Amino acid sequence: MCSLLIELSSLDHFVECELWDVVLQPCEFSCGDDAKTHSSDLRLEMLSFDMSNMTIFVKNGSVELFEILRDTNIVTLNLFTADCVSLASKIMYTLKKLKKLILWGTYSGRCTLQLPDTLQCILLQEVECSAEWLCSLLTELSSLDHFVECGLWDVVLQPC
Repeated sequence: MCSLLIELSSLDHFVECELWDVVLQPCEFSCGDDAKTHSSDLRLEMLSFDMSNMTIFVKNGSVELFEILRDTNIVTLNLFTADCVSLASKIMYTLKKLKKLILWGTYSGRCTLQLPDTLQCILLQEVECSAEWLCSLLTELSSLDHFVECGLWDVVLQPC
């Protein structure tokens, strides 16, 4: 995955990277200790590349996938399920150049996203959510020290 993202980021044009149902193989079972070191080196190399020309779409991600994306400089992240949003929330604040976040799915309870200060736009597309979740998201957005565009497209509030 790291070498794929390195290759995509080395292209001199905009790239959409769609990650549907990606399952990462654990290195300890398939690679041995040398491959773990190589994988770690690849991740460090990936962090040195400019990924700002890339939009990443994730559907059915994993902890491992989002750990690979940790600290990268992606600008746009598109998350298709509430599970993906929950997993991404653990690393989202590390995405120091994230400007646009697009969320899909069904949400309840409080919104626990830790948004990076660089966020400029959040779009909710085909989202079903509780009023509590939406209010807590808006509160989180208002805590950012700058203008943030918030698009609500096909948002349905769940009955109390």
